[in-house]
Amino acid sequence: MNIQPLNLKIPQPIFRYQGNTIYQPQHKDTNLSPLTKDTVSFGIGEKHLDKGAKSVTHDLAMRVVDEAQGDAQDLKYILKKILSPYVASAQNPDKPILSGDRGIHVRVKGVGSLRDKLTARSITTLYGAKNVGDIIGGRIVLRSASSKDVDSILKAIAKAHTQGALNIYEIEKWIPKAGKMYAQTRDLGYGTSKGLAELENATGLVSSVAPQESGYPAIHIGIKTKNGFKAEIQIMGVDVEDLKEVEDLCYKIRCGKPIPTIYKSMEKILQPAFEELETKKLEGHYMDYVNDSYLNAFNYPVQNFNTRKKAPFLPIPYFLPQVLDFTNIAREMEKCKYEASVIEQSTNKTNKTNKKAPKGK
Repeated sequence: MNIQPLNLKIPQPIFRYQGNTIYQPQHKDTNLSPLTKDTVSFGIGEKHLDKGAKSVTHDLAMRVVDEAQGDAQDLKYILKKILSPYVASAQNPDKPILSGDRGIHVRVKGVGSLRDKLTARSITTLYGAKNVGDIIGGRIVLRSASSKDVDSILKAIAKAHTQGALNIYEIEKWIPKAGKMYAQTRDLGYGTSKGLAELENATGLVSSVAPQESGYPAIHIGIKTKNGFKAEIQIMGVDVEDLKEVEDLCYKIRCGKPIPTIYKSMEKILQPAFEELETKKLEGHYMDYVNDSYLNAFNYPVQNFNTRKKAPFLPIPYFLPQVLDFTNIAREMEKCKYEASVIEQSTNKTNKTNKKAPKGK
């Protein structure tokens, strides 16, 4: 994509891909949580766990999360080093990757989330826990997600594997469901067949290409770390990541999965709306809205590095519960974050004051 001027309009979802059908749509959950917390949501909620299972898996999850911290820091260092030529800056605004930690970030899965996953899979050993595929998660977030830019990033990652800096064991390309009129092709989504082929040749792997019911587009690369953990690197555009944070919260509330504490007030508001979807048999229409929203984010024009603003989300159709509109949910999430930060600042200020207060004799 070329850099566009800032006279932006909300584009309609663009179905611009054609080709021979080589993959049939697959119906599977596609949601990865925001990088600060989770990736994949799990099939068992905390309310279904007995106390004994919680105790055993909680201790194991704490140990695993603690041991994974070092490998996560190493992965972040490696990614920043090999991808530094592609990171945008004031001096090089046309580079594809966002600057700072927003462009390349790595996190370790939270203890509670990992505990739920270990319990769901009946995993009770450290060896088994290390083989969970997303304990360490990283994202490469793109300002410009043109095929040329993405292929260049894939080439750099392939070179890092060849040189031993990364140990890749899996390559997945998650592509939007473009609509019944259009065939699913390997070149739908981020990057091209040529870029994937270069990564495949370097690793000796065959990548899988999976159309997603939700429309979520990304490239996922599985990495084995030096201490035996499995990490997952996700490559996506910044507008897709902005939407993903909002849509992921909706997904978790809809499926009854654990959510961050700061959003608990939103659960009471959104859960009845999702129940209404089920009662009125509107789930399919809601998923069409999710799919169109991802396609809109995927096709949004590239913005200038120095003056970028968030891409607006598509408005929800009038016949669906309006409380589920992504713009409204994003606004409420920002309020929750702000309120949480105010409480944290107040708590920190109180603690500092107590430390400075003279002790009584």
